[in-house]
Amino acid sequence: MRKAFLALSFLLAAASAFGVEVTAGRVLQLGLELEFTPERTRDYRLEKVIPVSQTRALALIDEQHTEPVGPTPTPSAFRKPLWEGPPPFRLSNRVMLAFLNREGQVVSWTKVDSEGGGEKGRWEDAHLLAIEADACPYAVIPPDRHELFCFDWQLNALKSYELPPAVYTGVASVFTTEGLEVWLFPMPGSAPRGERTTASYKASLFEPVEKLELVAFRLKIPSGEVQPLAVDAGKLVHRLQLFANKGRKDPLTVQPGSVRLLPVREKPGVPPVRLVITAVAAASYENELHFTGERLFFLAELFENSTGKLEMLPFRFRHEEGVAADFDEKNGVVVLPAFVEPWQLKAFEAGKDGVAVYCKVMILDEEKLQAVREGKPQQVAASSFFLVAQKRQAHFVDFDSVEAATEKLSTSRLKVSPVTVLLGRVGPQEFVFRAGCLEPPSTVWRCATTVELTF
Repeated sequence: MRKAFLALSFLLAAASAFGVEVTAGRVLQLGLELEFTPERTRDYRLEKVIPVSQTRALALIDEQHTEPVGPTPTPSAFRKPLWEGPPPFRLSNRVMLAFLNREGQVVSWTKVDSEGGGEKGRWEDAHLLAIEADACPYAVIPPDRHELFCFDWQLNALKSYELPPAVYTGVASVFTTEGLEVWLFPMPGSAPRGERTTASYKASLFEPVEKLELVAFRLKIPSGEVQPLAVDAGKLVHRLQLFANKGRKDPLTVQPGSVRLLPVREKPGVPPVRLVITAVAAASYENELHFTGERLFFLAELFENSTGKLEMLPFRFRHEEGVAADFDEKNGVVVLPAFVEPWQLKAFEAGKDGVAVYCKVMILDEEKLQAVREGKPQQVAASSFFLVAQKRQAHFVDFDSVEAATEKLSTSRLKVSPVTVLLGRVGPQEFVFRAGCLEPPSTVWRCATTVELTF
């Protein structure tokens, strides 16, 4: 399986050379002091970042620290097997909302979990908004709370809003004729079976979802009123169906329970909201972890009461039983096995009229799929890449290209190692990936790197 993914990486990298140029950006250092002593440790991890201006970004940072449970442990305590007693340390964490300067250093911050939001869940699944309106300048939706927390211009806690229980694939801030709103796009059938890291959430992925109940919720600020967006979900699925089978000899059915809506723009604006919509087209379908068929991608406009322009993007996935991962350059098709989990799908603007979709897919087999069904953690193969659509042309950029660009940031005094975790971006073409930095001989500090994708 790994050989198949290496082959896919090579093909995608080759394709990207003719479309999107990938170049090295900058090393971002948080500037927070790490601590590693026998008594305690303190570490920081950048989880999410969005641009605010050319010189400032908004970020979520997870601070993890340990402290002794009892007396300071002796060296022998670290050599004891885990089954001989509890660990000598207690692990705790807090999440910070912070402003970063252009170098990535924290210039001001506040605690998110003390003012709102818990400590569970994957914080890379949180939603972060830079609205920059007096009623709610900055906002966070934690991964384990059904609330939106507003912070003022100085990152002081301002107000919280209760949200409908759901797993949200994206959010967008919108100025309508009625004022400031946040539109929230729920995953069909997602209410609420626990968070993504829990067994109950994993099990819920295997429950068939027959239809798309609604397109989005609209949260009105500052009143806190929440209403469904008055867009007919059935009509939207029907339009997707018509596009999916246009020119196809063997029709496939768009599965309503597979529809995901991914807002493209990060800055607030007026309707329409630009979206990438992805959906599975298959003859039969129970869940998105195992099917044969296609995952299609569409570009759409969404108004308060209707959908506007809708077009199919020039790339798609094709899932087949017993195949190795591959890329069909002529038809813009990424070929994948039937056992695949789309771990991350994120959409961004790409130049004036284009869009870029970041995909991270996890490859399973029958045995591992059954383990996932039971909520058991599994080590699986993964691949990360961008799909870029511009002027009806598809371009592909995989993580090997990102890694090659990032390696150019290394010097004789600093070794930079990127990680396949996209944190967001800090500019129109500057994407941020988690990384590790090593200063010889043994000084390690947390950092991130930026990579520029020239569309």
